[in-house]
Amino acid sequence: MEWITTNMLYPIFLILSVIAVVFTINESIKKRKLNNDNENTDKKIPEKQEDSQENEKSVSDVLPENQEGQTNKLEDTIIKSKTEQDGIYNNLISKKLTYDGVFYKETHSQSQRITDYIILSEEFCNIGNYLNASKLAEECQNTAGSIYNLLRWEKRRAQNYFKKIKKNSPNLLKSEKEFETLSTEFRSIGNYRDASILANECEDMVEKIQKRIRLLS
Repeated sequence: MEWITTNMLYPIFLILSVIAVVFTINESIKKRKLNNDNENTDKKIPEKQEDSQENEKSVSDVLPENQEGQTNKLEDTIIKSKTEQDGIYNNLISKKLTYDGVFYKETHSQSQRITDYIILSEEFCNIGNYLNASKLAEECQNTAGSIYNLLRWEKRRAQNYFKKIKKNSPNLLKSEKEFETLSTEFRSIGNYRDASILANECEDMVEKIQKRIRLLS
């Protein structure tokens, strides 16, 4: 009976041993596979890091080019702006030299010269503090003022001349012509200072002289 029991247990023990060995082998295979997967993962991560570094490098390489392009563009704009200002400034200087010339003074009316200098002054102001533009703008205003003061002086001289001539003098026509010219001059410069008032006064003098001439005729 004991022999039978021993013979029955032996196959069972053998089967359990085989199962244990198989289980051990499977566990070993799983561990080895897991270790291999971890090693592959570790190898892939540096590759990705390298790719990221390459991407960063490529971006950093592009940025300086874009910045350099923007810098060049800004420099071109500055150069273009300076070139334009140079052209405008030189053109205004040429105008001023023309207005200051003797030929221009002799061939243009005083009201026209006043208007030209006023406009030129504004044009110099438009380019701000470029070189000595502000100073030249002031000079043009002063010149216009000097010419205007000369016109006022001519009006006073015409009035004094009218007071001195006799009532029946043929010089009345000359006086009338002077006031007509002065009226036109003052009227041409519009609202500059008291030009419109002086224009009205000259026109009143023309009417007064014309009445006197009619009484004599």
